[in-house]
Amino acid sequence: MNLATKNFLDVEFNVLGFVPYDRAVRQSILHQEPFYKSFPESETTKAVDKITEKLIKKLNEYFSNFR
Repeated sequence: MNLATKNFLDVEFNVLGFVPYDRAVRQSILHQEPFYKSFPESETTKAVDKITEKLIKKLNEYFSNFR
C-alpha cells in the first residue's frame, strides 16, 4: 500500500497497525454501545489499544522537536 501511495500520490505513511474483523463490533453496534466498553478483551479492542499507543509515541516524538 505504501508503494502505491508513494508512486501515485507522492506520499509516504507509516502503518501503525491493523484492526481485525471482529463480530464484537457488530454486536456493539446493534446494542448501540462502544465495542471498547462492551468487549474490552476483544481482539479489536487490543488492536486499537496498540495503535493508540504507537500513535501517542509518534506524536510525542514529533512534538518533542518543538520544545
